[in-house]
Amino acid sequence: MKKIFIVLFLACLISNAGFAQKDLNPGTYAYITIENPDNFARKNSPVVIPVTDITAKFKKYNKQRIGIFDGSKEIESQFDDLNNDGIADEVAFLVDLAPKAKVKLMVRMLPPNFEIPNFKKEVFAELMKKDKVDGADHFTMVTEASSDKDDMYNKMQHHGVAFESAEIAYRLYFDKKQTVDVYGKITPKLEIAETQWYPKDEQLAKGYGDDVLKVNESVGVGTVKGWDGSKATHVEVMSKRTQRIVATGNLRNVVEIEVQGWQYAGKTFNVKMRYIQYARHRDVEAQVLFDKDFKDSITLCTGVQRMPEEKFHTDKTNLVGIWGKDFPVNDSIKFGKQTIGLGVVIPTQYAKQQVDDKLNHLVLLQNNGQPFIRFYLTAAAMKEKKGYKNADVFFQYLEDWKKEMLSPVVVTITEK
Repeated sequence: MKKIFIVLFLACLISNAGFAQKDLNPGTYAYITIENPDNFARKNSPVVIPVTDITAKFKKYNKQRIGIFDGSKEIESQFDDLNNDGIADEVAFLVDLAPKAKVKLMVRMLPPNFEIPNFKKEVFAELMKKDKVDGADHFTMVTEASSDKDDMYNKMQHHGVAFESAEIAYRLYFDKKQTVDVYGKITPKLEIAETQWYPKDEQLAKGYGDDVLKVNESVGVGTVKGWDGSKATHVEVMSKRTQRIVATGNLRNVVEIEVQGWQYAGKTFNVKMRYIQYARHRDVEAQVLFDKDFKDSITLCTGVQRMPEEKFHTDKTNLVGIWGKDFPVNDSIKFGKQTIGLGVVIPTQYAKQQVDDKLNHLVLLQNNGQPFIRFYLTAAAMKEKKGYKNADVFFQYLEDWKKEMLSPVVVTITEK
């Protein structure tokens, strides 16, 4: 009996802690190689792979759980169902890469008895309806909310979906403005579940963050707007507007605004504005997703808002940014001015022209007849204990960040 117990114990250790390639069944594993093409290091660089690109390398995929391994250790990953059909579409994970370095990981189908790791949750997203019940506010957590009118701003807690990493939080206004607003933190931690974007005095005294930006009618940072030839315009005439949490897990948030029947530039079409935020990141990837059969070229815009006290930074092609100071809310007696940095990077294929209007520093976006636009946004509050303390330092961060955003890692999937 003792010998049998030892054998079973050792088998459990092999299946859950480590393994050798020779012990794996052929056709149940593949390799992912991630290459840094540049002469600078990358920290926590996101890697996103369609799940079908991985399973295509397996001899026979029977819908078993998939794990990604660095040696014998399963690394943190997140599998997301982006189209709500019950099947994971993408897997995301983070890697560190030295300059010009490569990392080779194994991805394998896992047996049913393989331990499911309890990865630490490093992001949070929240969409909450607000109703009156017996004269008191009643809140209901949802993953999706819609309206065919512009009437949701005051029906939602924090006026729309909020999402955060430990570094920073954002929210999307659930109205025609669709603004991306910013919540700055003093020390890195998840806070929105506790503060609900509006911290109490005792929370502020304990070092919690708060709203650091008054966006008014502007683009805030990275909001997608229309363009009338002289100024940014809101997303107004439409048949239905939806906000949803597409995914939130241990490593990333995926949230979006969907607009159906948007009447803009003489056309009527459907579009999604999707925002993706990774753990250990302050920046966000933004995607504009048109109908699959959309073949027209549309000009939109995004950028960063102007502030009463600001320094402006641009490379005149891909990047606009500011370091600015203003009152973050209308109550300027209780709340003093906040200093914040904002930045947006647009890949060259989507960046048509940099322009300014009265409220914003803008970049015109061009889809070039394709159903997709991608760009990136970021923000930093000066009050962060380990953050950026002046414009020069923040603008250098923007330039370094731009290089990384415009030169993605190279991912290869092989059977050997």
